[in-house]
Amino acid sequence: MKLSGPPDISGRTPTRLRAAAALALLLLASAGSRAAGDDDDEGPWVRVPGRHRLAGPAAVAGPVGESVMLVVALRARNPLGLAARARAVVDPRSRHYQRWLTPRQVGDAFGATAATVDAARRHWERWCRTDRGGDVYEYEFDLYSRPEPTARLFMWVNCAVAAAEAALNTTLVAVQADGGAGFYAPATPPMLPAGVARHVAGVAGLNNLRRLRGRSLSARRPPGAGAAAGAAQASEAPCGEPPVPNPAARAHHLTAARLRRLYSLGDARALNGSGVRVAVATFETIDTCDLSKYAALNELDPVPEPELMDVVLPEGDSTETAVNVELIAAVAPRAQAVVYQRPDNNEAAELLLMNAIANRNSEAVVLATWGHGEEPNDGGDMFATVLQQMTVQARHARCPRAAGMRAAGRGRARARRRPAADAARPPRRAALRRAALRRRAQGQTVIVASGNCGPWGETPDGSCPQPGAPGAARGVGHPQNQPWVTAVGGTTPTLWMSDAWAGEAAWPRSGGGASRSVPRPPWQAPLRGQLDDPAHRSVPDVAAAANPDVWPHEIVRAGDLGLAGGTATSASVWAGFAALVAQCRQQRGLPRIGLLNGPLVRAALAAAALPPDARPLRDVVAGGAGEHAARRGWDPVTGVGSLQGERLLEVLCR
Repeated sequence: MKLSGPPDISGRTPTRLRAAAALALLLLASAGSRAAGDDDDEGPWVRVPGRHRLAGPAAVAGPVGESVMLVVALRARNPLGLAARARAVVDPRSRHYQRWLTPRQVGDAFGATAATVDAARRHWERWCRTDRGGDVYEYEFDLYSRPEPTARLFMWVNCAVAAAEAALNTTLVAVQADGGAGFYAPATPPMLPAGVARHVAGVAGLNNLRRLRGRSLSARRPPGAGAAAGAAQASEAPCGEPPVPNPAARAHHLTAARLRRLYSLGDARALNGSGVRVAVATFETIDTCDLSKYAALNELDPVPEPELMDVVLPEGDSTETAVNVELIAAVAPRAQAVVYQRPDNNEAAELLLMNAIANRNSEAVVLATWGHGEEPNDGGDMFATVLQQMTVQARHARCPRAAGMRAAGRGRARARRRPAADAARPPRRAALRRAALRRRAQGQTVIVASGNCGPWGETPDGSCPQPGAPGAARGVGHPQNQPWVTAVGGTTPTLWMSDAWAGEAAWPRSGGGASRSVPRPPWQAPLRGQLDDPAHRSVPDVAAAANPDVWPHEIVRAGDLGLAGGTATSASVWAGFAALVAQCRQQRGLPRIGLLNGPLVRAALAAAALPPDARPLRDVVAGGAGEHAARRGWDPVTGVGSLQGERLLEVLCR
C-alpha cells in the first residue's frame, strides 16, 4: 500500500485538493444560482405540455383585451398517487376508504415541491409584475382573502396581454367565431424556457373558444303570473312581496312542497339541510331577493341568504343561478348556499372556481350545472386533478398517517395482492376501525348536469348539434364525462292527485351515452354487463324531473314567477338531497359520504330483487332519448333511476 507523504505545512494546497475545492465551489455556486432562479429562464424554449387550441385561418388582427387570467398547472410530485388515492377513498375494500385529507395534506403528499412553486412564481413575476399591470397568485386563497395552505397544484396569473405573450413566446389574436365578438386564441403553441417548463404541467386560459353554457331551459311564462302591483313599494320587507301566481296554472307546476312529496322526502322539519354548506359554481349574477321571494311563495322556513364569493360580480342573466339556489332550498331549505362567481367564461375561469371551492374546503356539496362538448385531452387532465383533490380531501383530518401518502402507489399494489383486505375484517373490528376515523371529515360531493342534447354530444360551445349535421357525433359533454362527479339526467314524472309519485319516464332530451376518451371508473365495474360501452365512462348516474313542458319546476327570477326545466333542475334537486345526506350523517357521527356514485350503484344492485316500492332508487323503464331507451337497471338516459328519498336516506346514512 502506498503511503502518503508528510503534510504540506508551507501554506500551499496540493494540486488534487485545489481541484477538489474548486469543483466544490463550482457546485455550490451552481446550486446557489439555481436556488436564486438565475438559470430558470435560461436555455432553449420548449413547448408547454398539453394540447392547445390555436387560432385557425379565421384569425384576424385586432385587440383581444387588456389582460388575461391564466391557470398554471404545477408539476405535482406524485400525480399518479393522487389518482390512486381518489380511487381508494371511494372503494369500501381499501384501507383508505373515507379517510379524507385536508388541502395541506394533499399538498404535502401530492402537490408541487417548494422548488417548483418558487421557479414558476419567479418566471411569472418577471413578466407579470404589478408595475406591468399583472399579479401572481401563488395560492388560490389570495383571490378569496383566505390566506390558508392549499394543495399547491395550481398557480393563478393575472397578466397584461403583451406580458403574457412575451412570457409564453406566442401571440394572442382575435378569432372570427359566433360573430367574432370577444374570442381569442394563440397563433402559435405556447413555450417556456426549459428551466421553467420542467416545473409546469400545463397552462390554461390562452383562449376562450370553449365557453360553458348553463343546462337550464326556460319554459313558457305561467299564465296570469306576475308581481303584485305596487307590492314591492308597499311592503316593509327589503325585497318586497313574492309574485302572485295563478292558482289554476300552479296546480301543474313542481312547487317546493310538491317536489318533496314526489320524491318522498318527508317533513322538511326533520331533515332540512341545517349545518350543511352547498357550493354553487356559476358564471352569472344572482339576485338574492329571488330566493327570498321563492321561500315566501312556497312557505319555507326562513332560508339562509346565499353567501357570495365573487371576485367581480358578473352582469346579465340570472336564470341558471336562480334555478340552482332555489331548488336546493326546495329540498333542503336550511342548507347554506355559497355562490362562487366569475365574470369571464372559459376553461381557466372554470378551473379557478372549482379549485377555489376545493381549497377553501368549507362546503360538503358542490353543484356545477355549466358545461360544453367533450374534446379529448383539452384541459381535461387539469380539471380531473381538481376533482381528484375534491374527492380525497376533508375539512379536518385526524388520521395520524393521513398525510403520509408517499406510498400511495405501493398501497395500490398491495390492494391488488389483497383485494378484499378490509372486507375480510371481523364486523366489530371493522366498526372500531371506522369509529377511529376523524368525525368531521368532509369529502366533497360534486353534482353536475348530464346535458340536454339526448344521445348527441354537445358542441364545444355547449349547444346541441342537429342530428346528422356535419360534425354531429354521439357522446357526452364536459364535466359530466369526469369519473369523480355524479351526473344527473332528466325524467318526466307522473303524479297522483295527492301529488305522490305515480310513475316516471325518461325525458327525450336527457343527455347520456359513453365518453370518447375517459375510461370506465372502478365504481362502474359492477354495471359492465349493462353499459353500452364497458370500456368508457358512461353517463348519467341518476336522474330526476327535468321536462320543462310537463311538470316544470317553479322558480322566481328577476322578481317574477317563471318555469324551468333541463338537467340543471334535476341536478339541483340531487344537490339538495346530498345536503340532506350530509346532515343525516353528521347527526349520526359519520364521516361525509364523498362521491355518491359507488354507494348508489351498490344500493341499486342490492335492491334489484325487492318490490319497486321497497327500493331506494326508482328504476325508470319507460321512454327514451333518441336511440337510447330506458330499461331495467342502468340505462344511458336515467342512470340507475330517480330517488325514493326516505328509503335512500336510510341506505346512505349508515
